[in-house]
Amino acid sequence: MEIPVDDVFALALPEDVDPEDPGLLPELYEMAVSFVWAQYDGADRPNELRIDIDWLITGDADEADAFQPAHDCPSCVAGADQMRAFLRDHPGRVAVLANLHYVEVWPG
Repeated sequence: MEIPVDDVFALALPEDVDPEDPGLLPELYEMAVSFVWAQYDGADRPNELRIDIDWLITGDADEADAFQPAHDCPSCVAGADQMRAFLRDHPGRVAVLANLHYVEVWPG
């Protein structure tokens, strides 16, 4: 059985991380995948996750405002709103917003 899921991943980049570093996106991808897997309890986990991610790495609050969450559940909207507020409150900082689209592949 396959179940499609939309989710949001958001974080502020530490000031010492270069947003132009070519190794950043693969690290962020691994972090996002770990974030998704961590949502499952023990043995109650899908066999596989097929994950596609739309990324925005920006220090521009207006650009972040235009990047909408993958869906509108309260926790995802709150996380995206928090990152947008962070950018407005901390000029010069950079945030990562990601819309996660994945398929849970369950036995059966």
